[in-house]
Order: sequence, then structure tokens, then C-alpha cells
Amino acid sequence: MIQAKRILVAGFAQTGQAVVDFLVGQPCAVAVSEMQPADEFRNEAAKYPNVKFEFGGHTTETFLKTDLIILSPGIPDSITPVVEARKKGIPIWSEIELAYHFLKGTLIGITGTNGKSTTTELTGKMLQEGGKRAYVCGNIGKPLIEFCKNSKADDFYVIELSSFQLETIVEFRPHIAALLNLAEDHLDRYPSVEPYYQAKMRIFKNQKENDFAAINYDDPYIRSHAESIHSNKFWFSRKVVPPSGIYSQEGLVRVISGASIVNFNLGKLKGVHNLENTLCAASIGLLCGVTNKAMQRAIESFTALHHRMELIGEKNGVQYYDDSKATNVDAVVKSLESFPGDIHLIMGGKDKGCDYKVLSDLVKTRVKRLLLIGEAKERIASELGSVRKPEFFSTLEEAVKSAARSAQKGDVVLLSPACSSFDMFLNYKERGRVFRETVNKL
Repeated sequence: MIQAKRILVAGFAQTGQAVVDFLVGQPCAVAVSEMQPADEFRNEAAKYPNVKFEFGGHTTETFLKTDLIILSPGIPDSITPVVEARKKGIPIWSEIELAYHFLKGTLIGITGTNGKSTTTELTGKMLQEGGKRAYVCGNIGKPLIEFCKNSKADDFYVIELSSFQLETIVEFRPHIAALLNLAEDHLDRYPSVEPYYQAKMRIFKNQKENDFAAINYDDPYIRSHAESIHSNKFWFSRKVVPPSGIYSQEGLVRVISGASIVNFNLGKLKGVHNLENTLCAASIGLLCGVTNKAMQRAIESFTALHHRMELIGEKNGVQYYDDSKATNVDAVVKSLESFPGDIHLIMGGKDKGCDYKVLSDLVKTRVKRLLLIGEAKERIASELGSVRKPEFFSTLEEAVKSAARSAQKGDVVLLSPACSSFDMFLNYKERGRVFRETVNKL
């Protein structure tokens, strides 16, 4: 498959380095193309004396002098070198595609617009509680390729997958593929929602009749496109009883017959979005043969991931929630639905092209103050200003302090940006850290 081939690894960040580390032990020639300057990777590159490096940009010439390209998820497949390579018939794979051809064990892929990380972690926890050797990996942490050298047939790999990773799969086939939900996101990379949704649906592309699809019955797009899925459909719903699968009723997760499997209310996770995440994880747990008791233990011991509706603290009866990972509008919808009202909502950041007007009803009925920061604040104000008067702040710290001054007992101060963080912060984690530090200083 890769023997005696010239392989170009495009991108030398975490995923690219993991791919190179795997390939240098294989009978192939390896080259790397990285956009950033050589100084950024001097130590890392020194580990691979037999690898040819190109730093400071991607050149078409380099991409055409290869037999196979492994494209890191952060690089769009629309850049000129990739387009020209594709015209020449050079295969372009994602890292997960390469790993698929060498990995032993059961693959469980989880994707969707929101909730992927929580669902992936919770699923891994359920399988581990059920006595299985399960590893959480993919977009959430370790690249899948890192497990190839020591994988075993009875291992389980719970993989968080982004649309970027799924764009360039060829034969990649998870035995269980889960699609949580679909909503507007990444419109700074995709021309419209349709190609973004189609990229997500590629998770089912290679599944066979003996595979399984855990899919959200409450999502209209998934429901209307389910006929394109050829594996066994296992539905989950938090709103209705689906044709097959599981559903929730007052916090109890039930199978179609009505029998209770687990109790969401006994866990530490809160909010309708986490109920949806738990339904998806429980679907996978059932498909893997995990007992109800093991899944319940996982639910009760599992805590919210950082920056995902994370309760930072309470002061004078006011609760402060870090939801910095809410980088699109749909995530904010579910966050606002988790509180009855009296919310001091901090929004804004780098605009991703989403429609903020979707939030109008929730902002009108549940938000007491709308505090805006970042590059997108003017656009958010223009789309939500008619339902709640916007207030502008130059920093996140100023917005938090202002919210704290006016918040009363029983109110909620919520950082749920609906935007990426790259205008003011390195990433959503740094944004959440600044929020936490500011709250702790109050």
C-alpha cells in the first residue's frame, strides 16, 4: 500500500508529527510541507534526519512530486497545491484514512456540530466501566495513527471526528458511526451549510449492512437523509419515541419497549445538550454490549469537560458558567435552553458567518443583559439589537466585571460566544481560562 512510495505529509502540527513518526518506520520516503517557518519546528524536525522538509509555505511543485498526500485537517483541500495534485490523480488521504489501513480493533466514530468531545469522552468511560479496553482519540486528543503500532483486535477506539477529517477519507469505515446533530458552523471554510453537512455525513460512506449508525431523530436534516445510510440505524431522541433505538422521558433513558436503561438526572452533567450527548453515548454503549449498571456508573462519575457549560463558581447567589467551546449559534441555543431566564450573556469573537437571528426568541425571553466582545460584536448587535439592547466591551474581563456588578441573586453569568476565539485569544481554552481567572478575582 505505501511500500516504496513517496509520501508527503501536509502540515507538521500534532497530527502531522504523529503521521511522520509512524511513517519513518515504514518502507517509504517521507517529506513534509508546512506553512509556518522552520524556527517554529526546529526541535521537532531534528528528530527526523531522513525526512525532507519544506517550511514557510506549500508549493505546488512539492505536492506534485509525490505518490500520496496525507493532509492535516487544518489545511483546506481547496488550496492550489492540493487542487493541482488531485488533477494529476495523486491520492489525498486524511490521517484517519492512513490509520484505518493499519489499525486492529473496533472503530467507533463520533461526529456532529456540537457535543462531540463530551460524547466521545462519556462513551469511552462507559466502555471502560463495561470492562472493555477502550481508547479515546481523534480530534479530541491523540491522533488515531498513534495507536497503530500496538493495536490489538479486541481494542475499542472511540474517535472524535471533524468534518475536516472526513473530507478526505477513502475507505475509512467505523463499525459504529454516530452523528449527534447538524447546525451552521465553519461557514468561513465552507460556501454554505450543505457541503459542511455532506462532509459530516461521509462518516457513513463506507459502512456495510453489519455496521451501525447511531443517529439523532430530532435533527431534521439527519432524518430526511437517513435513506443514504446503508448500515443498521439506531435512533436516539430527547423529544419523541423514535422508530427504533432509545429516547428520554423526564431524565430516564428508555428503550422502545419503555424499559429504563439509565437515569441522566443522577449524573453531574446538566442541560438539554448533555442529555442529547448521553443518549448518543448510551446508544453506542448498548451496541457494544455494555450493561445498564456500567453505563450508570459512568454517568454518575463523569464530570463536564472544561469550557463546556462548566460551572466556574457562585458568588452572592450568582452562578458563572464557562461555555467557551460554544463556537457556533446552535451551541448557544442549547446553552440558553438550559436556564429558565435571568442570563447575563457574553457573546462575540471572530465571526464564522452564522445566523445570529436564530437566537432572537431565546435572547428576548431569557437574557437579561447582552454583553458583546470581539470582532463580531457589531454584526451580533445588528441582528439581535431589536430584542435586547447590546452593550459593547473591549475585553472579556470588562464584560465579566460589568455583569457581576449588575447580577442579582439567582442570575446566571454565561460566557457562550457563538464565535471562534482567534481575534482575541490563542484558542477557546485560553478564552475560558481568562473567564475563569476573572471570575475567581471577583
